[in-house]
Amino acid sequence: MSESRNHQGSHGSPNTIACPLTLGQQADRFKTDDGASIFCQHAWGHLGPSLNLSTREIQVVMQIFDDNTELAIASNLGISSSTVHTYTERLYRKLGVRDRVQLVVRVTREFLDLTSRQDQKLPPICPMLGTHDCPWHV
Repeated sequence: MSESRNHQGSHGSPNTIACPLTLGQQADRFKTDDGASIFCQHAWGHLGPSLNLSTREIQVVMQIFDDNTELAIASNLGISSSTVHTYTERLYRKLGVRDRVQLVVRVTREFLDLTSRQDQKLPPICPMLGTHDCPWHV
């Protein structure tokens, strides 16, 4: 399955849009227990630099999105649980959060910000974003 396709941008120039999924693919995507799958790999690739996180920190964040324990994260990433704890505490400080829930909210807000910028590198969550037809319009 391809995660990108060519799309005419708002100014008529072609650009790459990541993560287009059919409704069936979207439904299948959320049958998984993996919370990190809410964002495609392309989105995760933009979230890291935007939040000033290293590749390893993003891997830990994705494991947190999957609701894995520190022991499970350590096993999945091949590092010690004390290293995972250190990464988690460092992530909390870097992102200005106190716990896992706030971390997930902070990363999700960053994703929404990235999708709504004029110079967006990710597609908007709604193709009609910025119009009165978009359900996200405030």
